[in-house]
Amino acid sequence: MDIYSYHHFIFMRLLFPLIACLLLCLLPLSLSYNQLPLCHQEERVALMQFKDSFIIKNYPLYGYYPKVASWRIDGNNTNCCAWDGVECNQDTGHVIALNLSMSCLFGSITSNSSLFRLLHLQNLTLSYNDFNHSQIPSEIGNLSSLTHLDLVYSYFSGQIPSEIQYLSKLSYLWLSSSFDGYNDLYTKLSLTSLLQNLTNLQVLGFLDINISSTVPESLANLSSLQSLYLVNCGLYGQFPTRIFHLPHLQELYVSAKEDLTGTIPNSFSNLTQLTYLDLSQNSFNDFSWLTRASSNDILPQFEYLGLAHLKYLTKFPDILRNQSKLEELHLEGSNLQGLIPKWMHNRLF
Repeated sequence: MDIYSYHHFIFMRLLFPLIACLLLCLLPLSLSYNQLPLCHQEERVALMQFKDSFIIKNYPLYGYYPKVASWRIDGNNTNCCAWDGVECNQDTGHVIALNLSMSCLFGSITSNSSLFRLLHLQNLTLSYNDFNHSQIPSEIGNLSSLTHLDLVYSYFSGQIPSEIQYLSKLSYLWLSSSFDGYNDLYTKLSLTSLLQNLTNLQVLGFLDINISSTVPESLANLSSLQSLYLVNCGLYGQFPTRIFHLPHLQELYVSAKEDLTGTIPNSFSNLTQLTYLDLSQNSFNDFSWLTRASSNDILPQFEYLGLAHLKYLTKFPDILRNQSKLEELHLEGSNLQGLIPKWMHNRLF
């Protein structure tokens, strides 16, 4: 998979959930204004100061629009709980979610940003904005109630603050460098240190981040993990086989020139929920399960399967015989040998 296709795929995989989230966010608009909780004045002021710290940078792309442009304190607009992208607790009125994905924000988030006065935040989504290659402030650690942190493709640079490791309530964590893929976001912490307290993770995505570490065995202890993306992060060493046995895993992407070795387990019988698998451009050396699958095996039903540029993959995967839901398959660049199997002629991918 070339770098353009890879970034296009990642973008589309992230875009569809955002559109679904946008549609869901529109549902509360059917409520009358009086049914919404009343926001706290200090949080309303903090939100306005946060808005005023940015320039609106218009993008002629589908899905982008400046949510904060509608934030005003006049007439009937004083209740920040009714503002676009803002969600409040129904009982307390505290701001608990700020979803400004694709909101055309341009500027920097500084250490004294009013954002860090929103201490009740549980969901902070700032993906697909342009934070001008500024660093993620260490004050992110002040938001100790966060369960959802999404900073993907927002042009952050520099060192990932170690304080992220103390956000122990996180169930969703997405971090990435810019679209250009130059790994301008990095960490001095090992993956082990960065994740040691994040035991509640269900979704973990690191894209184009310079981590330069091994993949810790402890990652396989995250029993609630559903999605794992470790893409172009400078990872190396043995990939823990136990990760393939995580009971709720639905998406696994470990691709884009990682220097990882490992084996595919002989059975995925407990991974019936796995629908997206990408191991492209790695040095996995045992694909016997994929190439010798029988009709008696309990198989995941893949929708996406990426096995590109795998030098040890020399046989067409027999697992493909029974993949009725497969929509996208990548085998390019692998060392496949021999004739294409007859059953493969009947599959038009």
